[in-house]
Amino acid sequence: MQARLSLSELRRRTDRQLLVLVRGEIEKSLKLIRHDSSPEAEAGYAKARTLLSIARAPEQERARLEARLEELRAALEGRRNAPMVCRQYTAA
Repeated sequence: MQARLSLSELRRRTDRQLLVLVRGEIEKSLKLIRHDSSPEAEAGYAKARTLLSIARAPEQERARLEARLEELRAALEGRRNAPMVCRQYTAA
């Protein structure tokens, strides 16, 4: 019985830690997008999405994190679809 309780407690702690990691990856990736670092932000998005898929989270928390993840995905899509601005410089 004690081992079963310990395993349940370990799972709860693991889930809490996973949610902390998900939040951190999302926030870091959103900051990276603002600093024009899309490849790292895309990697963070993939990592956060994967971690969230395996974490057991309360419905409200999961919904909040999924909304932030969607915000990140939209920002990444916007960055991919933004027109490239090329400037031509002439030698003086």
